[in-house]
Amino acid sequence: MKKAIIILGVLALTFNANYAVADEPGTGHSVEVTPGDWDDDDDTGFNFNFKDQVAAPELTEDSENNLVTISCPTEGADIRYTLDGTEPTEDSQLYTGPIGITATVTIRARAFSDGMIASEISEITARFTNEVETVGMDSMKVCKEGGDVVVYSDKAISLPIYTVEGRLVKTIRVEPGRNIIDTLDSNIYIIANTKIKL
Repeated sequence: MKKAIIILGVLALTFNANYAVADEPGTGHSVEVTPGDWDDDDDTGFNFNFKDQVAAPELTEDSENNLVTISCPTEGADIRYTLDGTEPTEDSQLYTGPIGITATVTIRARAFSDGMIASEISEITARFTNEVETVGMDSMKVCKEGGDVVVYSDKAISLPIYTVEGRLVKTIRVEPGRNIIDTLDSNIYIIANTKIKL
């Protein structure tokens, strides 16, 4: 828990329970000062050793495939993440590839690298696209216009598309107004209780 922030010249010191972090504005450099680093014999009263800080992770949601990918601009950094809202530590799950989403979840990520200060925490709330809102037929119309399958909707929703056998083909995002549904093969589909033959 942070205890105090002290401005010392151009250095901003944030004191925690066991250490302090000093930021040099405009440089991207930071330092962790542990109790063993205190040096009251110099002019500042502290002995600083500036280090670079790992860049914050970047999280990207692929809503069509229910995946979240994480990257870090700092080469070679390990990315750790949590799915339960807790703060990621070096003992948290190591990111090795896209994370599959099976329910709406908040992912928090932090990057670590030897000899550097851990990054700031990044997070994203990813929504599972098969969590479909029930929409009455009076607020939606499905039809064919020329060679296009078109959905008119009064509001933004997630809309499932099924085969006549009941197999889920995909879930699409429908925005208010006119939406063209593409990437369907020549077949018969059930869209919002409407049978559409391509």
